[in-house]
Amino acid sequence: MSTEINIAVIVGSLRRDSLTLQFARALMALAPASVKMELVPIGELPLYNPDL
Repeated sequence: MSTEINIAVIVGSLRRDSLTLQFARALMALAPASVKMELVPIGELPLYNPDL
């Protein structure tokens, strides 16, 4: 029995070259096929983006 695991990846930095974002992308690339990881952007949320 194969169970797919869904994981939301939230990066708390809005910087394009954030070290945390780089780490998250590397982690997502290393995840096995049974683990679906999706990057959840916070840049469109006013709480995290004072420019909105």
